[in-house]
Amino acid sequence: GKGQEWSGGWSDNDQRWDLVPEENKEKMDYRQEEDGTWWMDVIDFHAHFSELQVCRLLKPPVWTHHLVVGQWKGLTAGSTTNLHMNPQIQLYIPEKKTRVYIELRQPSRRPQGLSKYPVALCPVVLKPDP
Repeated sequence: GKGQEWSGGWSDNDQRWDLVPEENKEKMDYRQEEDGTWWMDVIDFHAHFSELQVCRLLKPPVWTHHLVVGQWKGLTAGSTTNLHMNPQIQLYIPEKKTRVYIELRQPSRRPQGLSKYPVALCPVVLKPDP
């Protein structure tokens, strides 16, 4: 069905858009239309949403999917002193021009009536010397 667009700050009809130069609006592809898309301040986003999922459609068979499930528990319950004991995944990419999309997430806590996640996620990417 037809949803409803955001009506708070930076919505299509927000007066702040009058202060944005037309050149910037064009770069942002801003349109004042009931088209199901809108702009929203990040503070409002955090107040109203607990997660964001971005989808990129790829045509098979150009991609491969691997799921790795882990948890921080006991000695692996991260801190800077035992960072080396935290869950780790080694990824080997043989071709230099390979695109890799990585999703790092926690299960939703909404079914338990909770909205915040218990820990922050912070991937650390280490690259070998060329």
